Amino acid sequence: MVLTKKMIPNIPEPILNLLREIGEVGGKGTYLVGGAGRGPLLKRSNLDIDIVVETDAMRVAKTMQHRWNGTLEMHPQFGTATVTPANPDLPKIDFVTARCETYETAGALPI
Repeated sequence: MVLTKKMIPNIPEPILNLLREIGEVGGKGTYLVGGAGRGPLLKRSNLDIDIVVETDAMRVAKTMQHRWNGTLEMHPQFGTATVTPANPDLPKIDFVTARCETYETAGALPI
């Protein structure tokens, strides 16, 4: 994930630095998705940060939790985790391992 201020000028520098750090840890196949990527392009504030990792999102989340002295909430059955940095000025980050899923019925948990 290579992000520059020129690419997405409306992301505050502390958040941009946080995203760069995630990219360094996650490497190739690490993506900013959802509102956090879309919001700045539309000049809207959005601190809901979602990261998709093609390899192992749980590993990336654990590493970021240690780096940021934060808390980690893991959901291994879905390959997701949430890291809340110790710094209250930084938002929580949701990590998910890229996957294909199906649903047996509307509102059911994914398979």
